Amino acid sequence: MKIIFKPNIQLFIAFLIINAAGYKYENNPLGQHHLRREMVNVFSNFIKDDAKQIKLLTLIKNLPCSSDEYIRLVNLLFKAQDNDPFYNLTKTKLIKKEFIANIKKLEKSNTIKILYKQYCLTVKNYHDFNTRGKKELETVLKFFNLQPSNINITIQTHLNLLDSFQRGTNYNSSKIKIIAFSLNCDNNINWPTARHELMHVLLKNKYHNDLSKIKFSLPVGRGYLQDSTRVKFEENFIYAANLFFIPEQKKRNSNLKYFYDSGYTRIYEFYNLIDEYFIKHKRILSSTTMNNFIQKLNGK
Repeated sequence: MKIIFKPNIQLFIAFLIINAAGYKYENNPLGQHHLRREMVNVFSNFIKDDAKQIKLLTLIKNLPCSSDEYIRLVNLLFKAQDNDPFYNLTKTKLIKKEFIANIKKLEKSNTIKILYKQYCLTVKNYHDFNTRGKKELETVLKFFNLQPSNINITIQTHLNLLDSFQRGTNYNSSKIKIIAFSLNCDNNINWPTARHELMHVLLKNKYHNDLSKIKFSLPVGRGYLQDSTRVKFEENFIYAANLFFIPEQKKRNSNLKYFYDSGYTRIYEFYNLIDEYFIKHKRILSSTTMNNFIQKLNGK
């Protein structure tokens, strides 16, 4: 596994666009990161007389969803044409076409190049991004009893200062694999979120079953109620797995209760099975292991 610590320019521009369109989601009670506010203001002024960009912002604002869900648009950059985050394939295809065309145009702009360069310099100021990042992410491989040589992929890490604090996403396609994560509310890199997103990429790389033919209950939090069985499984699995990186059992128990109360009512089952498979028996993350894991979770 190769890890590249450098922001992705397409992702950078995509978040400028959705922020300009009204994506204001934020977890931090102190408000958005100053760079997010400043760069979005510069970008909004830059495109205010550009008819194509204004048309795209209008299309986004007219989507049948709240502004908090605009983040789903970014998946259209890296996923297949039939990916439909808004449950309206005709509108999704139109948005994707405009979104990608506008990003390609903006990539050539000197103003965007200057903003991106400033952004990259800001990321470099978080010194532990490079020095600590590789070590932090390789702990995930060790947890799943994998070696870097077992993972024949290159992952780009994107410190996303244009998203909410304490939030992360992953973009996984045949061409590119990105884990994006922001800061915590103390303005430090949020490594638990980085691990969470890496686990998504590893699961997708090692286990390809979409679980559509498996019938079992997978309760989740409100934000994932409309998602596929595979997405629901991954969220339960990864929330539980990430708890093992918390040294204090009391804090783990507190987090387990939090997830249970938030709708993940099988989280204890996931936690106990992960303990059995990957801690006690040192199983390697693989299709065989995950098939056995799911059979046991499904009572077989």
